[in-house]
Amino acid sequence: MKKNNFPDNETFISVREFFEEGKELLHLSLISDSKGFDNNITHSKIQKPGLALAGYVNFIHPGRIQVLGKLEINYLKELTPEERMEVLSKVFKKKMCCIVITSNLDPPKELLELSKEFRVPIFKSSLTTSQCIEGITNFLSKKLAPRKRIHGVLLDIYGQGVLVIGESGIGKSECAVELIVRGHRLVSDDVIEIYRTSEGKVIGSSPPLSRYHLEVRGLGIINIKELFGISSITLEKEIDLVIELKKWESGAEFDRLGSESFKKHELLGVDLPLIIIPVGPGRNLAVLIEIAVRKHLLDRKIYPPAKDITEELNNLLKPEQILREKDEE
Repeated sequence: MKKNNFPDNETFISVREFFEEGKELLHLSLISDSKGFDNNITHSKIQKPGLALAGYVNFIHPGRIQVLGKLEINYLKELTPEERMEVLSKVFKKKMCCIVITSNLDPPKELLELSKEFRVPIFKSSLTTSQCIEGITNFLSKKLAPRKRIHGVLLDIYGQGVLVIGESGIGKSECAVELIVRGHRLVSDDVIEIYRTSEGKVIGSSPPLSRYHLEVRGLGIINIKELFGISSITLEKEIDLVIELKKWESGAEFDRLGSESFKKHELLGVDLPLIIIPVGPGRNLAVLIEIAVRKHLLDRKIYPPAKDITEELNNLLKPEQILREKDEE
């Protein structure tokens, strides 16, 4: 998968990658020449070229996988060989990336001939058209999603994906170990691979090289799965909350009432709730993070309790403020 300059997508994959990684999931087999495996797929949505076969070839999108089902194949078989060649020639001139034929249907020989000439691979799938379309869309939605790598620790705490960030050496990994001992699960330590779904969710996972592992100063790299069992890890998790550990500094201002719920942390264009926890001697960060997650869950159901306190303080201060303003007059 690579970055590209296409306006509608940030990434693309080659037809070769689509076939090699999706052939088992989508029950694919190659029935044409392999020329064209370097063609690029740039859209997660497929296209059924019914209009194109009827002559409206301008509706063809080169970066979309063309799916031919029973309707399209039966239509082509009703045409004479000359008509098929004429119709398909116009379609292939639009430089399609590849074609998938569903339900193990046999394609007309003209389709195979033109696929070789125009370097457009053709695959056959045993899945029905609806199953194939759903499978391709789900597969490509994940492969073509905007993604990047970030630093931090991602954990599953009370069912919430919690991303813990902060400067190096502040204690993120040590805090993660204590949270795992307390029954929570590790997704990834240090390097986290994230991608954004079409629904606007940010999903995090661990790179294969560091999966299940966590580095603790003084102990080195430890295998969480082997030490604490399979229930202590999870491979992928949606990020629901970001917690930043920040060194306590004299004069620094931190939220005292919990009313700063508007703080956000942006990842791949998605604003996620952010809670900043100051780090200082004697503070149990694991417990504080658990409380922060519980507070986050509570705030999602009802408004923050600090709102009530703030309103009560304002009501108490109002009479005093009115008297002060009268004295000034």
